[in-house]
Amino acid sequence: MAQRSNRERLDDLQIGGYRIWQDPALFCFGIDAVLLSAFVRVPEGARVCDLGTGNGVLLFLLAAKTQAASLTGLELAARPAELAEKSIETNGLKGRVSVVRGDLCEASAIFGEACFDAVVSNPPYRKPSDGRVSPVPERAMARHEVAMTLRELVRETARILKDGGSFFAVYPAMRREELESELRAAGLSPVRVREVRSFPEKPAHLILLEAVKGAGACVTEAPLVIYDAQGVYSAEVRAIYGGSV
Repeated sequence: MAQRSNRERLDDLQIGGYRIWQDPALFCFGIDAVLLSAFVRVPEGARVCDLGTGNGVLLFLLAAKTQAASLTGLELAARPAELAEKSIETNGLKGRVSVVRGDLCEASAIFGEACFDAVVSNPPYRKPSDGRVSPVPERAMARHEVAMTLRELVRETARILKDGGSFFAVYPAMRREELESELRAAGLSPVRVREVRSFPEKPAHLILLEAVKGAGACVTEAPLVIYDAQGVYSAEVRAIYGGSV
């Protein structure tokens, strides 16, 4: 049985009136998920899947920001999935938002092939050999590729996407070439890329990327700059947060 901590809390997402249950003893969402939610574009009535949904933050942000008909999260770790399910109840989103417990590496076996219009993911950024792996399983799975590899993520994304469907991800800039190589090998074409920089003069540390299942030309968008000054968010980031930061 999944272990509970006494630090579970209910946080305001500052959008759509939605709130989210989180447990800091496990892993709380950060700005990466918020920026990705602002980058996603899906048509009205779309079926969307979040691979490795964690506590479901992307599901709730996209429920507020898009007209998607359904948003389904897949999560292997029991406690984050429980928190996501609890947030669905709290926000009255049953019927539109759901969480499935299962292995991301088996997504196509769980859902079937070519069944989603869009797939989103804020996957682990590091390989197991890159830095210390947390002894807390939920943190380890969120930060390191201990439960899945980039190749497995891309493989399952390609399988569950409909032809012409889009994949959206936030990923380290230093692994961009690797990501794009895996996407193309799986038949997914990068069509939009946007660098994320802490300050205008700094190199990108993240990228936001959209790839489509099929052919497409890639457009590079203007960088997204997080800070105007130390500790002061840029106007764009403040707007993404709804002016609440």
